[in-house]
Amino acid sequence: MNLRFFSDFLLTYIMPETPIVVILIMVTFICAWAVRNGIEVIARCSFIFVIITAIIVLSTFVLLIKEMKLTNFLPVFELSLKDFIQGTHIMASIPFCEPGWKCLLQSC
Repeated sequence: MNLRFFSDFLLTYIMPETPIVVILIMVTFICAWAVRNGIEVIARCSFIFVIITAIIVLSTFVLLIKEMKLTNFLPVFELSLKDFIQGTHIMASIPFCEPGWKCLLQSC
């Protein structure tokens, strides 16, 4: 259920044209890797992943800056910062609040 919530969040707000199967496979692969090798391995590799991602994003931005139309960002900027933080906080807290609600409903 948490995997579905996370993939729906990614598809709705970040990558709307990506098939859901791709997101599910990637997240499942990362979870399986964490279970097999331990979370410490992912934590040690995260520095390399962040650097690679930053290089890709910066190079894409530099190469496409001439083609960018900043007016395309206006629907995002119409939402106030308070509403944006509230919406993302609610979506991100769903998986973490779930065990508590189950415990309350089952009278733990």
